[in-house]
Amino acid sequence: MSGDPQGVAGTRGIGELSLHPVVSVRADATLLEAARVLHRTGASFLRIEETNRILDRDDVIRALADPDDGFDASMPTRTLARGTLLVVTPATPALAVLGELVRCQLPGVFVIDAEHQIVGCLRMHDLVSALLEELSLLDGLRHVLHVERGHW
Repeated sequence: MSGDPQGVAGTRGIGELSLHPVVSVRADATLLEAARVLHRTGASFLRIEETNRILDRDDVIRALADPDDGFDASMPTRTLARGTLLVVTPATPALAVLGELVRCQLPGVFVIDAEHQIVGCLRMHDLVSALLEELSLLDGLRHVLHVERGHW
């Protein structure tokens, strides 16, 4: 059996994975307020309301942990927000989404419905885990088929 595991994993739509609710903060919320929301919800990133930007948990931690970087807890989230939202449809192949997240250095993706409303989000970590789990299942199946074929 010489198929490419990417062929199967890559065609799985992002909407088939477990999405998380979108967590947002106001654009004028402080970094401290954002840190509290991140802590309370366990989110990896926040959507900055009324913008197409996100705030990554790691960026908030770095900014608050090192005052020499010029950030302080009272600054608004927009000073640290980066990137634009990566928005995809549920049918977008999971592997394509992963490639785009890596290319854009974003922590996750937002999924929209047919009316272009955000219905959920997915962290890169969860996407990688889902793809690796799927590949592990395929490798296990290949092993079983190979062993069985050897006995026939």
